[in-house]
Amino acid sequence: MKNPGLPRKILIRTRGNHQQGMGDLVGSEAVGRAFRSQGMEVAVLAEPDPEATAYLQKAELAHFQAGSISQDCGIVQEWAPDCLVINMLRSAPEYLATLRPLVKLLVTMDDDGPAATLADLCINPLYPIPGALSSPDFIPLKSEFQELNRQSRTWRQRVQSILVTLGGADTYGFSPRVVRAISSIPAGISLKVILGPAYRHDAEMNAALEDLAGRPWVVERNVAEMGRYMAEADLAICSAGLTLFEMACAGTPVIVVCGEPFEVATASRLSALGFGVNLGFGADCTEAAIYRAVMDLISDGARRAAMGRRGRELVDGRGAPRSMEAILEKWRESVKNNPVLAA
Repeated sequence: MKNPGLPRKILIRTRGNHQQGMGDLVGSEAVGRAFRSQGMEVAVLAEPDPEATAYLQKAELAHFQAGSISQDCGIVQEWAPDCLVINMLRSAPEYLATLRPLVKLLVTMDDDGPAATLADLCINPLYPIPGALSSPDFIPLKSEFQELNRQSRTWRQRVQSILVTLGGADTYGFSPRVVRAISSIPAGISLKVILGPAYRHDAEMNAALEDLAGRPWVVERNVAEMGRYMAEADLAICSAGLTLFEMACAGTPVIVVCGEPFEVATASRLSALGFGVNLGFGADCTEAAIYRAVMDLISDGARRAAMGRRGRELVDGRGAPRSMEAILEKWRESVKNNPVLAA
């Protein structure tokens, strides 16, 4: 143990699948690695969805599977973490009430429901609530984005490449609509489409790509080093989950097609801070509106550069270690008030 007196074991409860999306899993991995770098034992508890299982195995993170409150309680009691981090949207109050007595410190991340009031600490950079740490500074990104943010970047006056990526799942299949919408942008602009590990709309995407005959394009799935693809793009179209904050950290100007209705508030918040063009929920976005927004940004190099610089100011990539430090500070405060917690 590198730091005596700190919690010994951290359990992160999260989920990820085609319906839910994969952002919570990605953020949980980032926070878990931050704790592990300080010598703490970390495990992730997720439901037995194939997408989550494959992700955690690839990430080489210790993990458990459970699909009910009783199973969760059994794992918590057996593994006995000092700190339980719940990284899920709108947990049921009875769920947190059942788990609360089993751990020394309870933390929620981006839980904007009433259950969050049971937590010792709330970290909500995606979905702010009163009393939570809600600055974009706390968005948990993979460590590659810290380095990416520190690197110098220039923004070309002429757009040469556009990146389309609507998160790890794109639950409702908006990516093909986006591809169709931009099929008639000026020739010479290359298109890269990145599909996440939980993407399931391949037939629709293949049909949309048929309209791109004669234009250079690449489709890849579940890529490593996503930040590199973002940094290489002059413009991107993305959803408003974790991917939006990754784009900001990379300094890539974006048009936002929200993957869920509740993402609209997140996109609006970042847009008000100077990053991103928010088109709202994808089901309400016409192909014509997407095309106009893309053409407007293609023709305005100064605006793209200003947006890219602003994104890098808002998100520096250190949200995971910053969240870890906030949790450890709450732990120290709790131990000071009740020394038996450190036993």
